[in-house]
Amino acid sequence: MLLTNGSFVISAFAFKVVENTSPPAIIANASNHHASRSSFRTGASRDALQRQAEERFEAQPVIMSRNTSADLDVSKNNARKPQYFAQNPAHVLLKDLRQLDTTKVPTSETPTHRPHLETLWDRWTSLYSDIWSTYALPIVTLFVRLAGKMLNPILLGTIAHFVKTYPDIVPTTDRILHPATSEAPPIDIAEVKEGILVQWAVAESSLGTTSWGGIVQALRGAGLAPSGRIEEGRMASFASYVIEEWAKRKPEIASELYSSAQREGIRLPGRALFALCQAAIDDGQYDRALEILGQGTIEPNQHRLVVERMVTAVSQRGIVSLNGAMASVLGESMLAVSSKELIRPTNRRHWEWCIVVLARSRHERMAHRIYQSLHPQDWGGPFLRELCTILCHGRSFKLAGNIASSLDQDRLVRKHLHYMVFQHASRAGLNKLARQSWTALRTMKDFIPTQYDHLLLRQALRVERTGKVSPLPVTSRLDASDPRTVILGHRMLADAGRNKLANQQVAALLDTERTDEAAQQWTPSTVLCTMNNILTSELRTKSTQTTKDIIDIFSRLFRPQPKPPASSDVLQARYAVTPDPVTLNIILGAWMGLKEVRAAEIRELFDKLVSLSYPTSSGAFTPTSVFRTHPSASIKPIIILVEEVLGDHSVITRLSTRKHVLPLYKMFMKHLYMRGDISSARQVTYIYKGLRNFAELEKEKESRERHLKSLEGPGKGKRFTKTPS
Repeated sequence: MLLTNGSFVISAFAFKVVENTSPPAIIANASNHHASRSSFRTGASRDALQRQAEERFEAQPVIMSRNTSADLDVSKNNARKPQYFAQNPAHVLLKDLRQLDTTKVPTSETPTHRPHLETLWDRWTSLYSDIWSTYALPIVTLFVRLAGKMLNPILLGTIAHFVKTYPDIVPTTDRILHPATSEAPPIDIAEVKEGILVQWAVAESSLGTTSWGGIVQALRGAGLAPSGRIEEGRMASFASYVIEEWAKRKPEIASELYSSAQREGIRLPGRALFALCQAAIDDGQYDRALEILGQGTIEPNQHRLVVERMVTAVSQRGIVSLNGAMASVLGESMLAVSSKELIRPTNRRHWEWCIVVLARSRHERMAHRIYQSLHPQDWGGPFLRELCTILCHGRSFKLAGNIASSLDQDRLVRKHLHYMVFQHASRAGLNKLARQSWTALRTMKDFIPTQYDHLLLRQALRVERTGKVSPLPVTSRLDASDPRTVILGHRMLADAGRNKLANQQVAALLDTERTDEAAQQWTPSTVLCTMNNILTSELRTKSTQTTKDIIDIFSRLFRPQPKPPASSDVLQARYAVTPDPVTLNIILGAWMGLKEVRAAEIRELFDKLVSLSYPTSSGAFTPTSVFRTHPSASIKPIIILVEEVLGDHSVITRLSTRKHVLPLYKMFMKHLYMRGDISSARQVTYIYKGLRNFAELEKEKESRERHLKSLEGPGKGKRFTKTPS
């Protein structure tokens, strides 16, 4: 094969093409015909060799366009398409290169694949002529990509010399994608040389050269870089391509090159930062991705993609909270994206989770701003309840109130949000905000108090109490035939100081003439709630004799003997309901409030509770003594009550750390401090804080599990539900 004008064609090369031949067989077949790897040969003229090639493929004429698309298929009207490709060596070579490109080669086996790639390059240079120029661009591009993957700078130099010798292998009107990534913007043939430079730089940096000065010096030594000063924009573009290539392979090397570019004053374009962010997110390094994202040099479209990927990653991995810096950068990025366009419905669930994460991370205002910028009417009720709960716990009552007020009047969740804001604001002493929420509640057409509203309405009476407000207009709206309304009315009247009227309501319902009717309506849970309400209202009088009488009544509830005609005894005797842990907490709190109860007796009671079922660490039951005491005769009645209540297995199973244990331990702390027993109070405080932290972790874990379950598909679970205690 003698070439006089620098072109390559097949002359006497007898190359047997077998359809579906594997790459090793092709490589072996090619190596038999090519003893030498010399890529540049001399021979006959271009016209003579081209005529010889046309005569060789006369039976299968080449019907190819100048299109350089990924498939390079001939026209669909070509009836002899299989036969044409079976005898087209350039197409077979392209197919082999694509198969090699899609094969994942381990790093340890890379050196063994380099000779195969060099053999394929010799095969291509022996095939090249104008008749195969249609295949030139994709084949050369694949060779550059594979040589870069295998870190073969020698072959890259050979390819660079080939492209330099034949600059017209592809018309200047054709455009390709950069070999480093299929998502990069198209570039013309003049930048194919830059692709070779990129892969060469990748090979150099793999040897430990992370300084851009060292990489450029190595390229100059190979004759691929100019000897003078490189233009700043050209250098930045070149460095960006190299970093993009390493970001797909080893993000840690890409980070080193990025740091080196910052030290050397190279201003990288946004696509390099975009690639680094993508790699950091895939690697789970969210802090690194947010650090790069915070520089603000990424293009808007790429910035949106990074933010959406970050939001999706945080949601899918169930991250509950972020540190201050990460939460701030993520919030600012989400706000920048949300203020310009709508969030796709498929990503709304991830955005909901991230807004809740920001609120949990003490960035309530940022979460509220993102919520406002994304059309509040489109958010779901469970998400709104979860967000408002976190805002209220973080004492951001006004933000929660704004969310409730921004919803339409006909949305049911609006009432629940006003309930929540009113409850927390009234507890915090913010009467003005509580009064606004209460007014919004009372103006709703469908506002009907239920069995769960007794705390809400009690606080409403406390807020509105001016000496002129009477609870009767409110209680008149209750349904007297429903036992649940009796609970509500009793609590409201008792809190307003109308204990006599409250007891009359209970007595009227429990009248002997209505026993059958009442028995059909009263459920065990309703009876329990009523018993607890009566206890709370009666013990609020702080009368020592009343407290002792009630304790004595409940200590005899489980014995077959006549009982005093108290309302609580009537309920228990008539419906056989066992007191629950809430009842026990009410009685124990009242007992510890008695002046004659000493600190030693409180310690004895605490040890007795711990020995029965109450936890002391990590939410687990540890039957050990904290103060190493034994019950004395003075607290025998209360100990009998505790043993009787906790002796029922159903009561123990209903024991909740958040609802029952923590409130009771808080009472122990209070009364021990009041009696001057600082050491014992601190011991209980230490136990209380450990259990509280454990309960919060369990709550976050359950919330994360519910969220991850909801991502499995529609109907798999609720996104946000009320967190159990």
